[in-house]
Amino acid sequence: MNSQVQYQRRRLADTAAALRLARTQTGREHGPRAQLARHQQQRLETVVRHAAAHSPFYRRWFAQTGALGTGPVDLARLPVLDKSLLMEHFDELVCDPRLRRDQLLAWVGQLTGDQLYLDRYRVMVTSGSSGRPGLFVYDRAGWRSTCAQILRSSSWAGLRPSLPRQRL
Repeated sequence: MNSQVQYQRRRLADTAAALRLARTQTGREHGPRAQLARHQQQRLETVVRHAAAHSPFYRRWFAQTGALGTGPVDLARLPVLDKSLLMEHFDELVCDPRLRRDQLLAWVGQLTGDQLYLDRYRVMVTSGSSGRPGLFVYDRAGWRSTCAQILRSSSWAGLRPSLPRQRL
């Protein structure tokens, strides 16, 4: 199968998954409050414990601040990470050691299409209007989640996906 066909199949699969995820998330919003709170706590636990296990920066930061403790993760105890700190420590923040800020910025600067970094990651940058460009790297699940959020917020404004399609 040629690369263009594979690319289109991947895009369709990602869009379909994002639509399903958006419906699931919308359903949670309208469900019982206690059920939503349990789901939010479970997701918080998953994300924070993954960061603590796989990100050298978070492992050190959580140990220094005592933010994790021994019980459930408490969002109020987690340290705030702003954009400047994120960009300053990008290489130790990411959970995949192959991702390096300078290499990613150079790579995205030469893109001519919608290629994936290491055939796995979607890389995007902000304009840098604050003085330093923001760098965002998504694996497939992260990209699908981002697309689901875009679809949900568009639906609040009464917009729905249509054919011919509009690009995300």
